Order: sequence, then structure tokens, then C-alpha cells
Amino acid sequence: MECHHRNLTWEIGLFFPANPPTKRMDLWNIADLVKFNPTTYNLEKVETVERRCNVGGNHYKIQFEGIPGASNAMWMCGASNGVHASVWRNDKLVFDEDLNKCSRDDYIQQVRFKDGVDAPEVDRHS
Repeated sequence: MECHHRNLTWEIGLFFPANPPTKRMDLWNIADLVKFNPTTYNLEKVETVERRCNVGGNHYKIQFEGIPGASNAMWMCGASNGVHASVWRNDKLVFDEDLNKCSRDDYIQQVRFKDGVDAPEVDRHS
């Protein structure tokens, strides 16, 4: 996540260790957003991270929520967690999608919000 006051943009994205961001950003490991019991491998908890950013005259709030691949880490997609992003601009929901889940083949790589533009730019990887 990058809140860029000079460019009047706010960016969220999905990066993998083999393809890290080329600039400094506020990052989370999506695997940390889903907790499994280490003994039973059953899902214990789904975490949410919330951040805020002011860009121009707009107030943004984002929530990243983990998406478990399965209720048991040993099942299909169980070890492959995803993340859902919800973004509000001035208390109005403007983006609400899974950035990825289960498979890394099709995911949203970047979402960019610009001051004065209603809809975000969404870059999808497939």
C-alpha cells in the first residue's frame, strides 16, 4: 500500500516474493491474515488489517481481510490463502473485490486511486 500525497494517488497491490515491489510500500504477508491450528490444521481465525490515507480532499479507508483456501490447511487450496480488499472513499464503498484466492494464476495486481477520478484503475494478471 502506498499513500502518495505529492502525486495525489493511493495504491494497493499484490506482490509475491519472486516479484517484489520496486518501491518502498507498507506491506503485509497475506499468510499472516489466516491462522490455522498447528496441530489439527483447522481454521482458527481470519484477520483484518485496516489503514487510512488522505489524498487531496478525499479520505480513504481500506480493509484487507484474509481468505482461507479451505477450512483445513491440508485440503485442496488449504495452504493457499488469499486476500480481500474493501476501500471506502469519504465513507462510500468504491472497491470491494478479492485480490486473489486459491490460485496465483488470476489475481488483481494493482489498484490505483487518483484524486478527482471516480473509478480506480485496476490491473489484473491472468
